[in-house]
Amino acid sequence: MNYLITGGAGYIGSHVVLKLIEAGHDVDIIDNLSRGCQDALDRLRWNGWSGEFCKSDIGDIETVGKFLNGKSYDCVMHFASYINVGESTEKPIEYFENNVAQFPKFLASVVFHGTENFILSSSAAVYGSKENGVPIKEDSPIQPINPYGTTKVMIEQMLDAYAKSNPKFKYAGLRYFNVAGCNMENKIGDYLFDEKQQLIPMCVSCAAGIRDKISIYGTDYDTKDGTCIRDYIHVDDLADAHIEIADHLDNKCYNVGNGVGYSVRDIVNSCLKVTGRKMDVIETDRRPGDPDFLCADPTTLQEKINWKPKITNIDDMTRSAWEWVRKIKHLP
Repeated sequence: MNYLITGGAGYIGSHVVLKLIEAGHDVDIIDNLSRGCQDALDRLRWNGWSGEFCKSDIGDIETVGKFLNGKSYDCVMHFASYINVGESTEKPIEYFENNVAQFPKFLASVVFHGTENFILSSSAAVYGSKENGVPIKEDSPIQPINPYGTTKVMIEQMLDAYAKSNPKFKYAGLRYFNVAGCNMENKIGDYLFDEKQQLIPMCVSCAAGIRDKISIYGTDYDTKDGTCIRDYIHVDDLADAHIEIADHLDNKCYNVGNGVGYSVRDIVNSCLKVTGRKMDVIETDRRPGDPDFLCADPTTLQEKINWKPKITNIDDMTRSAWEWVRKIKHLP
């Protein structure tokens, strides 16, 4: 099959591209490289990717249109979004511009050029904060509590509205929770880990001596240890889910996760154990927009497609992230 991947030079997108080419598919990439990097594209080339690359915003109709002209894709996978919850509360207009305003232009472009199968990288942030200890199902109320989650809701709504107007158009949205780790064979990874505000990249950055401390944002949440609880899924498992759902598009959104919640302290402790490095861990105030508890009930997706997460131990996830950092930073 022929795939078009937006955000294919980013962390998740590049892992999906790798899995696709290993399965024998052809892949082209659109990425403006604002949150992705050339190193990821070079690594994909080294691993056998031979597709075309377009450096562009997805909403640049002229550039994207020229790139799509004469091409035929079986499916589009859309990863090109800003994804930092805290940043979205500080810069909401940038998030609405990048994640939402450009999207209808891009969707119109790919449909005009003949592609009517679409997979959206969505998020558990659409649910907001739910009852502690209760995994979230897809029929839970949609109540985002930060601008990032709101942008994902709006894109889901656009896809739903368009699908109702065009019976030929089929899509699926995959709502992930926290994505963790790097390729288990160390073929690709997170090149921009040291710039990120997600917990595991911050921990391995600290272990590598790039950051001077780890901050735990909030210790007064209504959880077992006072820190936020999240469902972590390994990036390889997530990539596999995207490939499997491509043959089962039915205009619905599905949770993707392990169904197990880990607290911030759990993750920090895992990183301390896996890296064997000392880290300065400090406690500070909550960040705006962080719910207490987000954990998936992924059974609907597992019943629909031939997929279950294979990498379910949090130490295996953090270890794969650390091994990638050791590789690209030449650490012992």
